[in-house]
Amino acid sequence: MYTSESEPSTDFDVPVTPVAPRSQSGRRLPVLALAMALVAILAGSALFMSGYSLGRQTAVEPGTPASEDAAFRPFWDTYHTINDRYAGDDVQRDTLIQGAI
Repeated sequence: MYTSESEPSTDFDVPVTPVAPRSQSGRRLPVLALAMALVAILAGSALFMSGYSLGRQTAVEPGTPASEDAAFRPFWDTYHTINDRYAGDDVQRDTLIQGAI
């Protein structure tokens, strides 16, 4: 019989081997994989949003390189004003560009 403070009975000569406590390395792997996946998702989202915002800026002012933006600013301001505030029919893009040239 076993008691809380005594050794097990020695009816048989079987060596008792201590059992090591379960290590935490088994739990560390899923946490590490989850953290790496979260970092990858956040980094991918940041890259996507930066590319999206750069592409959106390019779509707003097509054909104007960033280095020439200040020189073409009056042209684009006028172009957008005519498109937004023209009182007649829709403005033909080709006609507006040819008129500006």
